[in-house]
Amino acid sequence: ELAETGHVLVDGHMQRRLGQRHLHGRACKLDMHVPDLIVFQPKGKSDISRVPMVARGELVVQQKASCFPALALAPPPGATVIDGCSAPGQKTSHLAALMEGQGRLLAFEQDERRFMLLKQMLKQKGAV
Repeated sequence: ELAETGHVLVDGHMQRRLGQRHLHGRACKLDMHVPDLIVFQPKGKSDISRVPMVARGELVVQQKASCFPALALAPPPGATVIDGCSAPGQKTSHLAALMEGQGRLLAFEQDERRFMLLKQMLKQKGAV
């Protein structure tokens, strides 16, 4: 599906061989530190909003650093997790994915507008 929008998934070997300056256009790669994270390049020019998987909610757009809280916690399937500052929902949906839809994820958000964003995000991701 990435090819439909002109994105090319390159592996680490190809990237090293070609060098960063040759990865123009809509290149993307799997991140070397975060499992299942796709890095789109060049930053700000990859137009990932056109990727159908983003529109369907199958890909969550977020900064790499935002993945670390869920990875550090590493909740196993069946765990009970409390997310005390949940909106807009990327971290919460990442936690739900790590839990493989098993267990209990309690998501809290004080601001009503942000809470509505959270509900929408989690519904789109199938995490409710």
